[in-house]
Amino acid sequence: MDLSSILQGKYIVNQPNVQELAKQLAAQTKAEQLTRLIKEVHSWNEWRRLNQSVGIDLVGAKLVGAKLLGLDFVEADLREADLTKANLSGASLVNSYLVGTKLMGADLTGTDLRGADLSLAHLRGADLRGADLRGANLRGIDLREADLRGADLSMADLSMADLSLADLRGADLGEACLSETNLSRVNAAQTIFCDNPGLSNEVKAGLAEEGAIFTDSLEK
Repeated sequence: MDLSSILQGKYIVNQPNVQELAKQLAAQTKAEQLTRLIKEVHSWNEWRRLNQSVGIDLVGAKLVGAKLLGLDFVEADLREADLTKANLSGASLVNSYLVGTKLMGADLTGTDLRGADLSLAHLRGADLRGADLRGANLRGIDLREADLRGADLSMADLSMADLSLADLRGADLGEACLSETNLSRVNAAQTIFCDNPGLSNEVKAGLAEEGAIFTDSLEK
């Protein structure tokens, strides 16, 4: 007895059995996707193009050091996955789910992370130069020692995030929420700030000394 037989009306089963079969099918689909990603990475984007209705479930996947350059992970579920030191340069992770994901030391240069949920994710030492994080949920994220030069974090939620020792040179944090955000010892030369909720005058003064640009102040 399988799920397809049930759906075709060949068997009448109770609800718990249907739920169990659905879980088995989901687990099988997840395993197939992970295998495809690892063994057929060169054809991943084409497969996604031809299977746009298929949701990507890589929750908890172990992809340490994986080479995933330029891949399509739009709306993919990568919660709690381990992508430590993975290369995701140029990849598209628009509206993806990366809650609690490990991306320490990962290469995310030029990666599109617009609207992604990276709350509580671990990105210590990650390379995010030129990454697009507009509107992303970065609450509680660990960005210590991360390289964010030229990254766009405008309108992102960085509440309670830790950016200590991060390189923010040339990054855009316009309208980003910085409530309880740790910005200690960041390199903020030419970093753009504007109308940032939660940014105290004391912190502003310290950032200004580092060469940060406050456009809201300039407009006044």
